[in-house]
Amino acid sequence: MKSRGQQLFLNREMSWLEFNRRVLEEAQDSTNPLLERLRFYCIFHSNLDEFFMVRVASLLRQIREGDNKPDPSGLTPYNQLELIHARVRELQEASCALYLDKLLPSLAKANIRILGLEELNPSHQKYLDDYFDREINPILTPVAIDQVRPFPRLIGLAFNLGVLLVPEKQPESERLLAVVQVPGRLPGLCRLPDSEGLELCWLNDVVRRRLSTLFAGYRVLEVAGFRLALDSEVELDDEGQADYVGMLESELKKRQRAKPIRVEYEAKMSAELLNRIQQGLDVEASGLIPVRGPLDPRALLSVVDMPGFDKLRYSPQPPVLPTIFEQERGIFDLIREGDILLHSPYDSFDPVAEFLQRAAEDPDVLAIKQTLYRASGKGSTILNALLQAAESGKQVTVLIELTARFDEERNITWAKDLEEAGAH
Repeated sequence: MKSRGQQLFLNREMSWLEFNRRVLEEAQDSTNPLLERLRFYCIFHSNLDEFFMVRVASLLRQIREGDNKPDPSGLTPYNQLELIHARVRELQEASCALYLDKLLPSLAKANIRILGLEELNPSHQKYLDDYFDREINPILTPVAIDQVRPFPRLIGLAFNLGVLLVPEKQPESERLLAVVQVPGRLPGLCRLPDSEGLELCWLNDVVRRRLSTLFAGYRVLEVAGFRLALDSEVELDDEGQADYVGMLESELKKRQRAKPIRVEYEAKMSAELLNRIQQGLDVEASGLIPVRGPLDPRALLSVVDMPGFDKLRYSPQPPVLPTIFEQERGIFDLIREGDILLHSPYDSFDPVAEFLQRAAEDPDVLAIKQTLYRASGKGSTILNALLQAAESGKQVTVLIELTARFDEERNITWAKDLEEAGAH
């Protein structure tokens, strides 16, 4: 029974799941352009991945550490996990139904077809077999698992194929388990040539089709896909620590050895194969989630942004450059005359980048102070301007958020580059 005070609060994790439900509703909304609905579908799943890797991981840590303190809404970590898993299963099922019953048929009507193995014609099959032999097979590493060879360390969010095998000469012997990781460096969807419109095939299906060639002397009894989410929460106790960056880098390395907290698996997977994977990964039964749609929808974003289907997307809305910046005058002269308000993303961000670039070049500018949360890659105008300013002897002070979620390594690299250039 919740107290009156607890009834005033919503649980943070359940509230976040309701936010992600609204993202899924955008994918379900037939008044949105088709490819934008597909984009929302991908965003929903990407959000869910991060939710498990961070928020669910944090709750599991609390339980392991014996912390059973209820949150402001009155729910203990264990209560929260029960509610989360029940709600996630509902959302996952709604997402699968949307993909199979609505999105795929609508894409086919728009001449965009994602083919299953049973739909491939002989020409498609030959093309994909040649692609497998040339590009995929050389980088595959099948791993057999038995009492001598333990379960391999698998990469988070990668697509894996679980395989049950028996020796051809000893068909009555014990079934063997093997795992094949589908290469993440290759496109997740293969475009088929000589097709009307756009025809695609999942990369994991291309591997699945030729799987028997990887296990000479064995007969493949079953193959099914699964995908892990690893504990990626970074917990820092920086009290008394002199090297904050070093401590963070150490924590980030632990992500590679993190414990799996969720296993999504193809709903057709047998109980035997699922049980062996679960035992090998040491995952709670509550963390096993069957999926009828694609296990890794991220590859669908390549379809969303593919040229030639503009009618299936929102019309472009380029940011507006305020008229004050259309004058052929220096930005410092414009600012000197009065404040200028920019409303991003509706107003262009270019004046901000130009402001810092001009400041880096202007001999009258003595110091620059900047706060950064996330930054893009090596082509970042702002970061390159700060580097240029520091290298030219200006006093440059930058506050960088090192723990920007999943951008930690990039931000550490930028922080080190700025320090080497002379910035504080």
